[in-house]
Amino acid sequence: IVHSLMLDTCGGHATPYHYHNDLACDYDHTVADHSPLIGIALDGYGIYGLYESYDADTSTQVKPDDLDTCNGHAKAVPANTTYGVDGASVYHYHTTSWAPYTIGCFGVPEGVDQDSCKELYPYSDSGSTGGCGDGIYGITTPETPGGYCYDTDCPCFDRSTDRYGRNTDMAFNGTDGCACMNKCDETNSGCKKTCDELVTIYSCEEYYAPGMAYEGWCDKECGYGACAVN
Repeated sequence: IVHSLMLDTCGGHATPYHYHNDLACDYDHTVADHSPLIGIALDGYGIYGLYESYDADTSTQVKPDDLDTCNGHAKAVPANTTYGVDGASVYHYHTTSWAPYTIGCFGVPEGVDQDSCKELYPYSDSGSTGGCGDGIYGITTPETPGGYCYDTDCPCFDRSTDRYGRNTDMAFNGTDGCACMNKCDETNSGCKKTCDELVTIYSCEEYYAPGMAYEGWCDKECGYGACAVN
C-alpha cells in the first residue's frame, strides 16, 4: 500500500474517514512548545499533537519517546482553562506519524503494554497468536520507502518491542512480504538453530520450516514463527 496515493493533505481518507498520519490540519505545527490539545478521547483523556517539547539549544521540536501501546503517557501538558487542564502531569495521548496515529486503545496512567491492548480485540486471524487484526502486510510510505510491517485492523503498537509497527523485529521484503525475525548478533547469540528446531521452540509455521537450512536469522518473541533462509 502506498499511502501517498490515497491520503488527503490532512493525512486521512474516507470509508469511513480516518487517519494514516499525524493530524496535520488540526493544529499549528510551528509552535515551539508542547503541541496543543486537539481532541478528547471518549475516556476523558486529552489528545495532543506530535510534539512533547522544544529544544532551544538545537532549535528543534522533540517528539515523545515513551508512548505506550495506546499512544499515551503521563507527563506535563500545557494549561488549558477552557477544558479545565491545569498543566500538571496527567495521562494523555499524542498523535504520531506512525501507527496507530491517534490512539490505539483507552490507556491508564500506569501505561498499557501490547498484550493488554490486544486482549481488548478478541477476534483472531490466521497470522496472529494474540487475536488482533486481520493479517500482516508490508506497507510503504514516502517516509519509509523501504517498507514496514503492519497488522491491519490491529491498533496495538509498542515501539520498543512491537512486531507490527516500524521496528527491527519485523523484516520487510517487497517480494516475499513480512517475516517476524531478529537478526543474530552479540545480544541474540542463541540463534544458531535449524528451522526444524525453531518449529519446536517457536512454533514456526510448518510451511516455512521442514528441510530449510537455517542461516543468520532467528525468530524470537514475534509469535508468528516464520523461519528464514538466505
